[in-house]
Amino acid sequence: QMQRLAMELHDFDPALGQEIISKYPAFRVVQIAEFNKKVQRDIKVVKELYIKRNGDDEDAVWDKYDEFKAEYDRLVQQSLKGSRQRPTSFLVQETKRVVRKDQGWWSSTQQHLPQVLAGIFAWWSVDWFEDLRKQDGNAYLKADPDTLRQPNSGQVVCILR
Repeated sequence: QMQRLAMELHDFDPALGQEIISKYPAFRVVQIAEFNKKVQRDIKVVKELYIKRNGDDEDAVWDKYDEFKAEYDRLVQQSLKGSRQRPTSFLVQETKRVVRKDQGWWSSTQQHLPQVLAGIFAWWSVDWFEDLRKQDGNAYLKADPDTLRQPNSGQVVCILR
């Protein structure tokens, strides 16, 4: 509903609409959705670009991305359960647990990279969301994909490559 109202404000007067949206915390969800829309690319598009640039479709990269995405989603969901008092601390502990498994060998490090990266990006998303909740008017903001900053799938693929 807030997105629809924001669109109406933009249509009525683009400058005034943008000022209202940027000033009032209730419109923060709209700003997040716009941010996600700007930085996100569908994974299919990323895959096409990857193949165009690299000439082949490396299954290993996409397996790592799938592992990253599943772990990221799991961590975000678990950290934002209503019973968690300190979600960012939970994410740090989960990521440290994965890092402790690393034996220091390059292959071991590569094997754990999707999980560690998921922990880092989950922390980034949740920490930002928790800061947003602390602002005036946002205490009851619900966590869903539209209200969380999302990692850029293209950047994640480049790191995992």
